[in-house]
Amino acid sequence: MTRRIPYPVLEARVREPLERRGIRPEDSRITGRVLLEAEARGYPAQGVRRVAEICGFLDRGLLTPGGPVQIEQRAPAVRRFHCQGCLGHPVAVAAVDAAVELARCQGLGCAAVLGAGHIGYLTHYAERAAEEGVLILIATTSSPAVALPGATAALLGTNPLAFAFPYGDGLFCADFATAEVARGEVLAHLESGTRFDHPVGVDENGAPTDDPERILAGGILPMGGNLKGGLVNLLLGVLAGPLVGGPPNHEVVGTRWPDARPNKTDFFLAFDLAAFGDRAAFEAKMLGFLAALTGAAPGFHVPGQHSRARWEEVLRDGFPETPDVSRLLAADL
Repeated sequence: MTRRIPYPVLEARVREPLERRGIRPEDSRITGRVLLEAEARGYPAQGVRRVAEICGFLDRGLLTPGGPVQIEQRAPAVRRFHCQGCLGHPVAVAAVDAAVELARCQGLGCAAVLGAGHIGYLTHYAERAAEEGVLILIATTSSPAVALPGATAALLGTNPLAFAFPYGDGLFCADFATAEVARGEVLAHLESGTRFDHPVGVDENGAPTDDPERILAGGILPMGGNLKGGLVNLLLGVLAGPLVGGPPNHEVVGTRWPDARPNKTDFFLAFDLAAFGDRAAFEAKMLGFLAALTGAAPGFHVPGQHSRARWEEVLRDGFPETPDVSRLLAADL
């Protein structure tokens, strides 16, 4: 029988090395919550293995404990959070809350975070906003890992997108990388010595490949493996980039490995449902629409439902002791 680790035990293991490095308790609590939720809900690349990476950034001075954040209101519905290497998860929570607050006042609200560390699991922030009666769109950039078909250099990030909204008594939340696979999947295949079952990237010469080592030398293909997917990826790089004062995607650094101070941008756009129409009518229409989709496609389920159930199970019964959890418990951080 798989041993289970109670949530408070694992939370303390995540928070202790962060607080020992000067992270404020409230910030370590938020960070631990996001990392553990990602782990429980099936996103291990955004889960507890990130603790060691955050410690690496802190130890090299690439993240600053309690780093200053300057909040700038560019327009009635726009706020920018200027960070100097602060921890990403807490400032992302502050930004999504600001976007929701602005949406309630202005109908829509936009917040951007510039120069913070990796914010991880976007579902956490998207559902936080949707619970407040908004439709939220979140975009973020990562250091280059994605190459256009036939290209010999990766100039785009995996650039995840999340969007969420309430319907009936539930939440819809989609969260996915706009690349054929996430960089974490490539690293996992490299670690296990396995290849993908079809080409999901290109090598350094632009030739399609299923070899993770060659993909890391060349680039992951965009979502769908084609130019259309590349254009969606590029759009997110514009929103979470030059639009709000951040760098273009090919200049983004410090999002995966502790080799540079993070300079990327995170983008949050919230629409207040009550400002655009009747919230109850919206939720009823979406409930019917999702039911129609589920009926027409038996394999379709509302994104977020199954992973929320796993999260509730973990909070109740504890975490299964997976290899990542075991490594965290045994690590000297």
